[in-house]
Amino acid sequence: MFNSYIDYPATDLPSATEHILVGTSKRSCGKAGFLCFGPYQPFPSGAYTAGFDLICLNHRPVKGEIILDVSDSALGQLAKTSLNAHMLGTDVPLFMAVDFDLNRPAEKLEVRLHIAEGLIIQIDRMSIFRRNLA
Repeated sequence: MFNSYIDYPATDLPSATEHILVGTSKRSCGKAGFLCFGPYQPFPSGAYTAGFDLICLNHRPVKGEIILDVSDSALGQLAKTSLNAHMLGTDVPLFMAVDFDLNRPAEKLEVRLHIAEGLIIQIDRMSIFRRNLA
């Protein structure tokens, strides 16, 4: 059963691009790809927010996007948002998030963070929480 808020340390989640581990964080090495994704767990119907605590460590301007999306094996893509890299401050923590609604339970929810070539991004954790708790 889902609690109202779940954190997943970045080191507990898969990655499909080159990275290094820094404590319980993952830091990209400048290669494009999915830095974190998962958790591939069922979630009950409801309104949610999913996102990543991240920080940009580039000390020079970088072009490209960070893309956050949410999908489910049975329901397809549920939400997607992006952020241009030039909008990121250097060494400024950010919670990049997207809202999504499950009209029926999800079987294998997946939240992914894709980074552009040249970005040095460090992720501390993924969080998923319910919105509008009564």
